[in-house]
Amino acid sequence: MVYCAVVGCKSRTYTKAEKEKAKLDNENLSNFRFLKIPKVRVHECDKTRQLSQRRQREWIARLNRKGVADNPQKYKVCCGHILSGYPSNSFDDCSPDWGPSKHLGYDAKSTNDERYSRRKARSQRQLP
Repeated sequence: MVYCAVVGCKSRTYTKAEKEKAKLDNENLSNFRFLKIPKVRVHECDKTRQLSQRRQREWIARLNRKGVADNPQKYKVCCGHILSGYPSNSFDDCSPDWGPSKHLGYDAKSTNDERYSRRKARSQRQLP
């Protein structure tokens, strides 16, 4: 059984019987998933390796839990801690979805949602 690594989160995988009961109770478990802590990409260019190291460190720091840094592949985070439900692309490091950022079990610094929105709007604007 898989449990969410975020402190205080009660999310876990469900047995077949629990899924059947959830269907009867009209709960939507089909879009619920667990995400692995990103790996460090060592067989790619230096920029990608450094960015993936930074992303993994960021996920571990946001989890704020002992033991995660020792074996990060052992832990998973439920999609409820990502704003959109899906993590962003590895190269989109300004996105609030670059790592878990909501319901982290402690008072976290506010994410740069507005800043990210402005940046996306600027990039989509066409120059005259």
